[in-house]
Amino acid sequence: MVGVPDERYDEELCAWIRMRSGTTPLDAAAVREYAGAKLAHYKIPHHVLIVEEFPMTVTGKVCKVEVRECSVDLLGL
Repeated sequence: MVGVPDERYDEELCAWIRMRSGTTPLDAAAVREYAGAKLAHYKIPHHVLIVEEFPMTVTGKVCKVEVRECSVDLLGL
C-alpha cells in the first residue's frame, strides 16, 4: 500500500494487488469488503489497483516511489 494525494484528507491509501496465475480475479469491492472485516476503517484502501507486476529496484525490492507515481497517473490524481 502507498499513499496517494487526496484533496480532503491530504492522502489516501492505494493498494496494489498482483494476482497469482490460476486464481480467481478480484475486484476493488471484494478487497474492500474483506479488509473491512479485518482492519480498522482508516486502514481500508480507498483505491485498489490490480496489476500484472510491481516496479522493482535493481536489488529486487518494490520501488515504492515509482508505485506512488504510477498510482497518481493511473488514477488521474
